Amino acid sequence: MKLSGPIRIVVISGAVALLVTAAYVFAVITVQKLQVSVAASREKAQAEEMQAAASGERVRFAKSLATEEAELSIRFVDGTDLVSFLASIEALGLQTGTVVRIDSVGEEALVSPEERERQEKAGTLQNEVTGLALSLSIEGEWEALMRATRLLETMPYGVRIVQYHIEAVLDEPNHFQALVRMVFLARNLSAQ
Repeated sequence: MKLSGPIRIVVISGAVALLVTAAYVFAVITVQKLQVSVAASREKAQAEEMQAAASGERVRFAKSLATEEAELSIRFVDGTDLVSFLASIEALGLQTGTVVRIDSVGEEALVSPEERERQEKAGTLQNEVTGLALSLSIEGEWEALMRATRLLETMPYGVRIVQYHIEAVLDEPNHFQALVRMVFLARNLSAQ
């Protein structure tokens, strides 16, 4: 069947229009799939980026925590090295021109018995921090005694001076004696 000229043009034009429409629909669907794929890739990249950032943040936090822990750990007297610590206390006498004697050494809980009991009842008792209690006597001239006291107070340990009493030595001019009771933060004391 042969189509006449104008009908042929209409049929060909309709077929071309149908092909163009089909190509357009195919192109739109393909572009939409690509957009979805690109969006999914972006979301995945952002999620990976956030995960990497969070992981990096965790690493930075862990490093920061380790640094803080190391800095804090030097603030505690280590019971496994107690002899050298006590020797360093006595050596302050040589540095300051005084005589430093350690009269007693003991372990002291830094949480009161009442607070400990309250924490036990509440179930919040954690590792109990203990202190190294020292009773010292320091003898020397006033200025030297003050230097020794200042050095004791500023040692790189957590320390609390519980009692401090100074009296003049009667038979020697400008000679004083200080009786000091102090508690240092400590760990591993039971190892001794």
